[in-house]
Amino acid sequence: MGQYWRFVNIDKQEKSAHLGKLGEFFFANEPGQLIYLLAIPPVPLGSAPSDPSDLKEVPGRWAGDRIICLGNYAHSWPEGVVTAADFRQKSTADVEWTSNDETSDEESSSDTDEASQDPTKRPSASFLRVCHSIRSTDFDQETRAAYPQDQVWVLRNITKKLYVRSDGIPTKNPDYALTYEGHRGLESYPGLGNVLLAKIGWSDDGSTSMRCDGYNLTEGSWAGDRIDVRLMDHVMEDMIQEGWKDISRQEAKLLHGIWCDVDGGGSGKLPKEPKTAL
Repeated sequence: MGQYWRFVNIDKQEKSAHLGKLGEFFFANEPGQLIYLLAIPPVPLGSAPSDPSDLKEVPGRWAGDRIICLGNYAHSWPEGVVTAADFRQKSTADVEWTSNDETSDEESSSDTDEASQDPTKRPSASFLRVCHSIRSTDFDQETRAAYPQDQVWVLRNITKKLYVRSDGIPTKNPDYALTYEGHRGLESYPGLGNVLLAKIGWSDDGSTSMRCDGYNLTEGSWAGDRIDVRLMDHVMEDMIQEGWKDISRQEAKLLHGIWCDVDGGGSGKLPKEPKTAL
């Protein structure tokens, strides 16, 4: 049947709807929608919606939080990402953790006993039991227009002080090859959302439903790290002072490899990054 995935905000105990198999949504709309949840707008967009039952999510609301894309075959956590406090209910409306929670068929009785004392030993996918489902992230054009396309955005790993520039990721041309000539900020395709998805996946099962090998998409090196997206001009001075590292080129190479390998993917060599983008 394959493995299914969700975006999860550990700090807010929130989860997306089922995203499907990784190969089904890696180059679809969902990665871009996640970026808008993490992107702080250059100007305030107004007050948050008052009725969570039928309105869309607020862009930027996940900025700075620990983010992970969990596969439903996940049994572990990246080292040091969660503590027992993360499993405490943030709302009395949620179901309480009990020793009768479902455990994986692969867990031994000793593992289950340990998990009853330490929730971080539970299958990571079971963390979803304490999570609220978020509202729609299908942001309309008016909302997206608040994020200028003619400026450079940076996807930032706050935990590791690493960043990727939006103009450092090549985008699709009409021949389905990647080029540096089509930068459109957060609307670039592929773009920062695809870069992020390649870094935050986590599962103990390596199935991705993608025709690509060697990319380690189910043990993401950013899984559970604190992430945000900012206008580069707003944060560059601080990042220089704090010693942040630009990893745009290495992530462009990774994304280009995935792009060329997936079913129906692109072709051609990764072009050199123009000096104007550096």
